[in-house]
Parts: sequence; C-alpha cells; structure tokens
Amino acid sequence: MNIVVHVGNHGPMPVATQALADALQQEEQKLATLPPKDRLSKMPLFLLAHRAHNTSTQQRTDIITTISGHLSFERICYRDSLDTPLGQKQQKAWHKPFLWFGKQYTINLQLNINGSSSMMGVVASQRDVISMHTFIDRYDNYLLTALYDMTTSSGSLVLPLCLMETTMTLDSFYDAATLEECHQLETWGADAELEARLSALKQQWRILFDFVRLCRPQ
Repeated sequence: MNIVVHVGNHGPMPVATQALADALQQEEQKLATLPPKDRLSKMPLFLLAHRAHNTSTQQRTDIITTISGHLSFERICYRDSLDTPLGQKQQKAWHKPFLWFGKQYTINLQLNINGSSSMMGVVASQRDVISMHTFIDRYDNYLLTALYDMTTSSGSLVLPLCLMETTMTLDSFYDAATLEECHQLETWGADAELEARLSALKQQWRILFDFVRLCRPQ
C-alpha cells in the first residue's frame, strides 16, 4: 500500500486506493473555512479510513469474531408466517439474499418461523460461524471496517455481504434492512423517533457504500 494522503494535522496516512485518497482530500477542501479542530466530525470518510488504518492485529481478530458471530442469529432468518403481511414482505425481500448467501459461502442457514426453530433460535452452527470467520478474514482493514459498521447497524451479516459483493443495490439493501421498521410505521402510523433513526441509518449506509466503492481497486 504505497498511496499516502495528508489530511489536516494527522500527517501522512496510507490508504487503500488513489480514489480514496482523492475523496479524502476533497472532503477536507469542502470544509476549508472551518478551523481544523471542527472539521473531523464532518469528515465521515476520513474517520472510517483513520479507524481502518489504526486497526491492530488483535483488534482485527476481535472485529472479525464479532461480525461472524452475527451469523448465529442472522436477522433475515427470523420471520413471520407466510400467511401474514409481514411474513410475505420478508419472503419477497429476503429470499434472494438468503439463497445467494448459501450458494456463495456453502452455508445452510436455518429459517426460524415464529420461533419454531430448535437450539434456542440459533440459525447457524458454530462450524458455520468459524467458516464465515475465514471468509471475512480475506477483507482488508478498510472493507472490514465498513462491513463491521453495516453489520452492527443493520443486525444482519447476509445483507451487507450482498451489498459489498454487488448482488444488491443500496436502495434494495436499505429496503431489506429496514423492512420490519417500515412495516411497523405502516401498521401503527407515524413515529418521529423511529423515522429519525431510519433517516440516520440511510445516511450512514450511503457513506459506508461510498467508502467501500472508493476502497475497491478500479
């Protein structure tokens, strides 16, 4: 990794691609009128890159363990019955990602319909979790940082992987990852707090999607 960028007072920082280096410099230039100390909070791409660059070997292992652990309770495996409106929406939005994941990683997740599964609701074996750990370890620290944030904020590992591996658009990801919350709004009406949280997630995921795109070699 020979590409180095200078941002503010942070000195030289290696980055994954020239595209990311250019984006970080542009991000800072847009805030040139602000004092340096006030810029960082408004530079989400830089904050992600800085975290990725400073991830230690031990932290990397812990992050991968956290991400792969989500597989045991993968969100898209917990569904209502197909005879309910929510169950039908879940089937429509989650069926293709569910099938893609199984084929891509040779992991057979178990569906949990209304809590009918055994093993206290666990939908993946420990062996599958360990296997997923190996797959995720192939990502560099930049992609790993983005995957961690998307997984922990969405409650799903399958959906972020679909997005990162370009089998799902950002809009489709947002719809699938917020399906139950949007169903709640449709059922019970406006909820200002929930709507604000969904808006914040949409903005966060857009930034993470851009970060992944910039970190991938052209």
